[in-house]
Amino acid sequence: MLLRSFLLFIAPAIVHAQAPPTGTTVNIKDYKGNVLDLAFASAADLAPVQTLNHKSLEVAQAWVIEPAGTQFTVLNPFASTFLSFTTVANGVKPTSAQVCGHPTVNTAWTIAASKLGGFKLR
Repeated sequence: MLLRSFLLFIAPAIVHAQAPPTGTTVNIKDYKGNVLDLAFASAADLAPVQTLNHKSLEVAQAWVIEPAGTQFTVLNPFASTFLSFTTVANGVKPTSAQVCGHPTVNTAWTIAASKLGGFKLR
């Protein structure tokens, strides 16, 4: 399965940090400069996550990263929804998967420093 990587869009003052920002609200930017957006800021199971232009103060685009062992969980605090994949939430193994939100399935993500600055989320 091909998984896209996302870059964390964080303040320039901490771009060169060795660890990702945790416990603070961030936007997660894709390679085209759009940000992850929880469709309709929905708390519903399998709510789609899309990438859209950044909008200031948009709750659907706010994410909080928290440590989970050696990996991290990503939560939209306004919908109390974790960033996940449909295949993780429903157990089906199709050839592709939709990034989605889920209220209880807290997928663990690997976050590593990017050569471009910021961090990669995979």
